[in-house]
Formats: sequence, C-alpha cells, structure tokens
Amino acid sequence: MVKANFTDGEIWRTLESSPRCADRAERKGEKHARQLYETEISKARQEVTPFAENSTPVVPLKAVQQPGDNGRKPAQAKAAPAYQIATSEQSFITRYVQYAAQRTDAPKEAHELYAVTALSALAGPRPRLPISSAIDGMSLVVWAMNLVNSTAGRKTTTIEMIQDIIEAVLGVEALIQWEGSPQGMIQRLQARDGQAAVFSRDEYSGLMAQLNRGGHMAGLSETFIRAWDGRVIENIRTRKRGKDGQLREDTDRVEHPYLVKLTASNRDAFMQRATVDNVLNGFLARSTFISADSEPRPLTRTTAAIMTERDSLVEHAQRFYRKASAIDWVDLDDDVLGLAWQLETEWRELAENSTRPEAMGPSLKRLADTVFKTAALMAIDEADAEPCVFVCAAG
Repeated sequence: MVKANFTDGEIWRTLESSPRCADRAERKGEKHARQLYETEISKARQEVTPFAENSTPVVPLKAVQQPGDNGRKPAQAKAAPAYQIATSEQSFITRYVQYAAQRTDAPKEAHELYAVTALSALAGPRPRLPISSAIDGMSLVVWAMNLVNSTAGRKTTTIEMIQDIIEAVLGVEALIQWEGSPQGMIQRLQARDGQAAVFSRDEYSGLMAQLNRGGHMAGLSETFIRAWDGRVIENIRTRKRGKDGQLREDTDRVEHPYLVKLTASNRDAFMQRATVDNVLNGFLARSTFISADSEPRPLTRTTAAIMTERDSLVEHAQRFYRKASAIDWVDLDDDVLGLAWQLETEWRELAENSTRPEAMGPSLKRLADTVFKTAALMAIDEADAEPCVFVCAAG
C-alpha cells in the first residue's frame, strides 16, 4: 500500500477492517493494535520506495478475470429487501422490535431474532411439541447469532437490551455470561437444572478460536450440543476422600438442561475462525444466524414514553412466562405439520443443489426446526389465557 501511494489514513482504514486487525484488537486491545500498525506503517515508509504517481502497478480487482469465467462480467450483488415485520401488531415480537428501534439504530432483524430467543428463554423446558421422533417431545430452545462487521451493528447494545427484559422476569441468576470452561458451564447448568439458562456473549469469535484450538476447551461444544438436545450432561471426576477417609463422589450432573444462547460476533473474525467441521458436527447448525446492515443515526434521549413501553414489555413477558409455565404440550393441526414438511422439503432440495450439501443439509434442517419452534412460541404468545391452541397441564 505504501508502494501504491496510499495515504496513512487510507492504509489504516484498510487494516482496521481486516480480520487480522480485529483479532489483534481482541487479544491485545484496540490501543495496542493501533500502535502496532502505526509503527508498521512508519517502518514501511522508511524502507519502501513508492511507485511513480503516473504508474499503474495495481490492477483493480474487478478487472481481473478469474480462471474459467470466460470473460463474463461479475454478477452485481442484489440489494437486500427492506425489513418488514411479519408478526401481529400486539405480539411480543412486534412490540419489542418497535421498542428497540426507538432506543438504537441496530438492525431490526437482530431485534426480531433476539425477541424470538427471549420467548424461548421465557418458555423454558416445560412446553413441548408432540413430535413422534422425540421421545419427550421437541423443546422450544433457540440459539441466536448476530454477525456484523462494524460498531454500527451494536452487538453489545442489542444483547443488553433483550437481557434487560429476560432478567426482569427470570432473574439475574438465569444469565450465564462469559463462562469459558466445560466444567464451569456444567456447574452453572446444574444450578439451573430443569429451568431456563441463557448464555450470552457479544464477541463469539474468541470462543470459536478456543473451541477449535483443542485442549480442555474442546469439550465445550459437545456440552452445548447436549444442552440443546436436553440430554443428561455429566462431568465425572476422580472421587475424593472426605475428612473421615471415605471416598466420596465428585460428579456434576445436569438431568434436564435447557440452554438458550444469545450471541453475536464480528462477522469477518467469526468466518476466519469457524470451520466446516463446526457445522458438520452439528454445533453451528443448531444456531440461527442473522447478518444485516443498519443506518447510523444521532444519539437520542431516553423518554418517559420509552420507559413506559419497556415496563409494558416486561409485563407482556411475565404474562407469556405464566402461560408457558402452565403448558405441557403445544397442540398441532395437521395443516401445520404439512406446512412444516413442505418447508423442510424445499430446503432439502436447496441443500442438495448447493456447493456443500453435506454442510447445508443439516443447517437447513435445524433451521426448519427453529421455524417450527418459533411458530409454537408465537402461538403461546398470541393465545388467550385459556387457549384452545395448546393443551394446558390441567387438562
């Protein structure tokens, strides 16, 4: 870049958006990363002679013909469609998106996904979908991942905003933040056995790097998977002797885990660290991803109307929690099962025609399951106090 006559500002803007710079900032801090690259730029200017101003040694990327493209012009990227809310006006999802959009300029798609995830956490492990392939029924657990490339995505803000609603209903003890070891995660889940636990992290790429590095962290992805599936999680350690000299069991065991994940990451850093194996083993295939752009706007004041809406949303969430706590099975119409199969069939064909069907297939299957779960959460939310859409515990 020095040889190409880039200015310091142009060089820094290029480096700042790179995955390597994001990695350096995450590991050593943003100040350290900036000092490092400023030193490297200065060093390069001392050692490198720039090209003459009238030379053109750098070929624009768009002009380079790739092997096998037969001279075709590159396809123009399609503009993303404008966001449109699809849920009813009085639903928790719609109300939350409208509320969050007043507080921050983060993408509304992220608010929508987090609203669904919040309903999953508030529903907890009790309500189930009566699917024959699942012995105890299908739980309504949802994992969310928001991938954005800049601070305009407001990763931390969007997570903290939905956590505020969840914490007001489930309590702060339901939130698991920045727990980093398999043993620690099992112990936290053990404390919430049979209840909803919410794992949140606003920079997930660092955890992905740890998971793929091996060592004691390698088992965390399997712990997460078992928690998603609601299977028993156990950490058996060497038995210890008590003061009386007798051997005692030293085992952590979670009988009924229910873990919701509320996460976000820098997109480039995440794509750099995640591998296809993370998809093939079912770990990333269980998450629902969103990646959207936002329109930055000036800061605004918190108003009394916004706080009133926040309190009203908490009351809405509490009503949902009480309804879900009284449900054993979410009833299903045959038409719903038919639509679910139609969606799964369409996505299976899409996966088969993709470049990586072995990875796309399980990902879209899990996404279809999440669509099914989301429909159940919406039905619970929009039903009356004694709805016919689901079967209550009382019969």
